[in-house]
Amino acid sequence: MITLEERRQLMQLMREDSTKTWNQDRTRDEKGRFLPERKKEASPLPSVRSIKLKKIKGSYNSYHVKTRWLSSEDKIYLWLFVGFIALAVAI
Repeated sequence: MITLEERRQLMQLMREDSTKTWNQDRTRDEKGRFLPERKKEASPLPSVRSIKLKKIKGSYNSYHVKTRWLSSEDKIYLWLFVGFIALAVAI
């Protein structure tokens, strides 16, 4: 038999457990099973430079990182600058 104090503690634990809703936000498949959680790692600061990864043949989990010289925004400014220079030379 459990004592009155143990019963109170047990009831309190049961009330606390029923307030937790940790599974309600998870997605399920057609059979009702929980799908694995997809965790997105968000960087606090966005990266300014763009990179391209290329797998190294014959190695395990090794990649060659290629950094791009100019971003797409920088290329637009470069073409505008070249256009203005061409216009200035033509006039």
